[in-house]
Amino acid sequence: MFWKVVADRSSVDGRISSVISFFSVDYKVGEFVASPWVGTPLCVFDNLKDASNFAEKWHHQLYTCEIRGRFRKPWVPWSQGGNAVVLMNTICDLIRRKKKHVHLGYHKLPKGTVCVREVKLLERVF
Repeated sequence: MFWKVVADRSSVDGRISSVISFFSVDYKVGEFVASPWVGTPLCVFDNLKDASNFAEKWHHQLYTCEIRGRFRKPWVPWSQGGNAVVLMNTICDLIRRKKKHVHLGYHKLPKGTVCVREVKLLERVF
């Protein structure tokens, strides 16, 4: 089982969106969603403890989810500006070195993060 942390933007326009705003992906419960940027992974958690800690720290929602296509060595075949490229190259580097971090920023992924091709939200945990 996997877990996805999302931001609730329903008060604005009814969307459930990814937490990272400049890589915003809209999700719908029960439907598989892929990143709109080719080769760019979506991030989920591989354990409830790390997912809950991250969601609670940032006051976001947590869903159980199903995944397709776990990335082994994702890469970014496009350029959308410095920050996006730096972030995705860093994600790739972390995965190659099999390192995990507890702080989300341009250079780190939260502990328990798994990069995947598609995510389907199943049930809201909180």
